[in-house]
Amino acid sequence: MKKTTVTLVGIVILSVGIVAAWSVPQAEDPAVLLRAAIEKEEVDGNLDAAIEQYKRIIKIAGANRAVAAQALLRLGGCYEKRGPQEARQTYEQLIRDYGEQSKEVAAARQRLAALTAGAPARARDSRLTIRRVPDLDMYAKPSPDGRYLAFTDWKSGNLTIRDVATGATRALTKDGAFGEASRYAEFSAWSNNSRKIACTWTVQDVKEVRSELRIRIVSLEADTAAETITIPGARWVEPLEWSPDGSRILCAYGAPGAGSALALVATAGGAVTRLDLTVDWVQHQFTQGGEAILYSASADGESGPRDLFLRNLKTGTTTAVIEHPGDDLLVGVLPGTDWLLFASDRRGHLDLWAVPFRDGKADGQPLLVKQGLGRFYPLGFTSDGRYYYATLSATDDVFLADFDPNTGRVTGEARKLATRWDGVSGGPSFSPDGGSLAYVVKRSPMPIPTGVFDSLVVQSLKDPAADPVVVGFEEFGLAFVHAPCWLAGGNTIVLGGERDHPPEKALYRVDLPSLRRTRIYSPAGGRSFAGFECSSDGSSIYVRLITPGSEDAAGRLEQVVRIDVAGRNEKEVFRAPQGQAISSYRGALSPDGRTLAIATKLDRYRRALLVVPSEGGAPRQILEFRQQSGGGVAHTWTPDGRSILYVQWPENRVSLLRSVRADGTDAAPETIFQWTGQFFGLTFHPNGRQLAFTGRPNFSTSSEVWVIENLREELRILAPTRKRP
Repeated sequence: MKKTTVTLVGIVILSVGIVAAWSVPQAEDPAVLLRAAIEKEEVDGNLDAAIEQYKRIIKIAGANRAVAAQALLRLGGCYEKRGPQEARQTYEQLIRDYGEQSKEVAAARQRLAALTAGAPARARDSRLTIRRVPDLDMYAKPSPDGRYLAFTDWKSGNLTIRDVATGATRALTKDGAFGEASRYAEFSAWSNNSRKIACTWTVQDVKEVRSELRIRIVSLEADTAAETITIPGARWVEPLEWSPDGSRILCAYGAPGAGSALALVATAGGAVTRLDLTVDWVQHQFTQGGEAILYSASADGESGPRDLFLRNLKTGTTTAVIEHPGDDLLVGVLPGTDWLLFASDRRGHLDLWAVPFRDGKADGQPLLVKQGLGRFYPLGFTSDGRYYYATLSATDDVFLADFDPNTGRVTGEARKLATRWDGVSGGPSFSPDGGSLAYVVKRSPMPIPTGVFDSLVVQSLKDPAADPVVVGFEEFGLAFVHAPCWLAGGNTIVLGGERDHPPEKALYRVDLPSLRRTRIYSPAGGRSFAGFECSSDGSSIYVRLITPGSEDAAGRLEQVVRIDVAGRNEKEVFRAPQGQAISSYRGALSPDGRTLAIATKLDRYRRALLVVPSEGGAPRQILEFRQQSGGGVAHTWTPDGRSILYVQWPENRVSLLRSVRADGTDAAPETIFQWTGQFFGLTFHPNGRQLAFTGRPNFSTSSEVWVIENLREELRILAPTRKRP
């Protein structure tokens, strides 16, 4: 029901214990070059030559991340001899991008601490006050005049406002509802005069497979009819920012097929002007006159760290405002000042920074305003200088549970897999011999969206003390990766990957131990890749595809096709009936590989569980059930192939793992495990006695709202020689 319409930039993390020399010619061996660079630095005393050599090593190191980290540490030491600024940036890059290289990271942290200790100290207390705003979540939005907080009342679905001074609330919409026919508000944006709100308005009918999302403009004035705006062909839409004169709304939307895009929508008449800007971060801001937009985007236009840019809407020219090797995320211009605030991980974690902003350019050096933003989600400023934001508490982790094949039940409590990626791991898959576990993790500091990952990890279960192998996908420009599965033999992993610029969903393979990564399949003909499953014999991959229909979803086709491991020889094995959708990310193959289990969506709540021959043939329905959450269905086979397990999400936030006979007998499904929260991505160990899954104790939008006050006073103290603010 709730979602975050923001794309991510993946951070590349490659092997820590395996040297993949295939990516570098022998004459350019990074280890050999490193020894030569150290000799230039320490023996010859040629600092300039050593610096250039270290830079070259970092550039060509490829999968040899250990050598790259050593080169970064040595490069930081060279820079220290010239001054602290470049040294700090180099150490911060090492900490941010090479976190698995523990020895070098520890040394970099020590050097940063020494540099900080040698810098002038701030011998004063901060003037900032930070307090929690109770009973609100990430869907809240402050009015520019600071009088109200808009939010979704999740009991009624209505867009509601709270008076900040009195706490009184008032529903601005009256037709919100949850039930057989649901209508509710989600993301919102205030007009600059604080008299109107644009929100995402979602309409779901129990008989409809898909939801309808539109923009609804609501006035604070009584007896004023709401206005509705749509973007033709958009899969979803979210209002971001009103223009200063109130004539246009900047919106993010789901472009037809795949990917996200931006458009300016006229508030009078609904005319849509599509922009060639990327959606790399949720925050955008019009300049005071409305002639330009501030935003964050990858500097390389693909998957690199974000910088801040200014797009002139009249001329179409783009100007870089802040450029740095770290990730920089727009917060916005503090009202009544010329301070531009942004979040940056240049010190190894997200902090709040400020820089003077004049004539469309940064005018001076950034100042650190607040340390440690954490997993924050921007909400907005008020005219008196308060800043509201949300902190996200949702976590994803790999869990393991014992399974008794004799009783067909999970025994004991599920336990979290011990990893260094606490709260940001998922998609487990056991190797064919059971000796390793592949899963995906999020290494990027980007706080949103939750539940997405950017790197692959292979962890030994035989030797828990061994360093895990970590693989990233920078050369493919992937924003995130998901759902790894093993091919027979245990030397190849297949996983899905998505990039945003240009948008594409595809399958990739990783060969072990070389870590060679290859793109093997992306559907043609306007179809979208939506999930996959590897066959047990390693000869085939079953892929879920979607072919969009017309703007009203008529003619939409959902199917499962089989391809070989090279991504060729496509053959359809299942096609969803007209008006239905496939309700599972991946089909589940029986242990003998002869039968595919697929969940379909009959309407908003009703789900059907089907079995179909893996070679193709007539499907057979074995169960119809109600998915009260309205979400998809995670399922798998029991190791003996007699039953299918599926996850049912009731309304009370306790998920049930249910078992049903695969032969379609009349035996009623039974609950074999229950878990508070959500769990999905089920997979069995080859011995049939252990079940792994992705567990999410809190829902993806679990969050708290906070407000920072006294920002103007804090900045006056930080920059006392400035006349403003």
